Amino acid sequence: MPTSELCSFCFVQRLEIMQSSPYSFYDEVFQEQLEIVNTQCGLSLPTDMPASLDVAPEFLPDPVCVSNQTHHTVLGDTCDSIGLKYNISSAGLVMANNRQLVICNNLTAGMDLCLPSSCASTYLLQSNDTCTSIELAGGYDLGDVRKYNSWVEWDCANLQPSTDFWGRVICLGSQGGTYTATAPVSGVTLAPGASTGYSDLLVAPPSNATVAEGTTLKCGKWHVAAKDETCARICVQESLTSRLFTTVNPSLSASNCSASLVVGNAYCVGPNSGWSISYNSTNSISSSRVSSRLVSATASAN
Repeated sequence: MPTSELCSFCFVQRLEIMQSSPYSFYDEVFQEQLEIVNTQCGLSLPTDMPASLDVAPEFLPDPVCVSNQTHHTVLGDTCDSIGLKYNISSAGLVMANNRQLVICNNLTAGMDLCLPSSCASTYLLQSNDTCTSIELAGGYDLGDVRKYNSWVEWDCANLQPSTDFWGRVICLGSQGGTYTATAPVSGVTLAPGASTGYSDLLVAPPSNATVAEGTTLKCGKWHVAAKDETCARICVQESLTSRLFTTVNPSLSASNCSASLVVGNAYCVGPNSGWSISYNSTNSISSSRVSSRLVSATASAN
């Protein structure tokens, strides 16, 4: 090779890049070429072999098993048999052991599988089941199959096709049971569900309370503030957002709601969906007067 080509930027740079990377094909042949380049071109480039990639890989630490319960698999175990034994969903078992090769219909013996939290109830899918048929036959609410099994698509189209991977045991109740909060809202039992915060009914305020100033009367659900209660507790207990709560009860401060609560006052916690269309502010109207107005209006309409 002519010296002009041997010492050219492209040829030298190619060898230099190869020598600097453990991912290249740099070997004894290229090492010899680089040594010749150093001698012929007056360079002093390093010619050592790159560091070897043949090192032990670093693995993440074993994941924590939240339930602190495991199952040691034996020959013949499946996700479904384990699910029925421990009242857990098959899919929950797969998700709780994503570091292991879990093939539901053919589990390898000798594995220690982490068990997820148990379901309030479980159901073994049959070949002709649909989300709706399961819910109607069992007296469940429509949508419960999807609510308690996150892998089920919104239209339930993957319920049957996914059983080869996720197994056939599904949850039909909250996983781990209901939760009773202790902080920051104490004494309120929570369960999975959805609420718009609105009510389709028109209900008079309680007779033993005074409607808070400005509160809408187009309301289907009322809450009388008690001593030491907070807005957060009321919103969680009555299933509405703090924004909706302070909007339909304008006497409550959006920035310091709890401090503006008045013990004994009735607050709307379930406004009608069209409450603001013809909203008129009221000034501390007593519940007895409100009740009589509602009764009169109903009598006139009839």
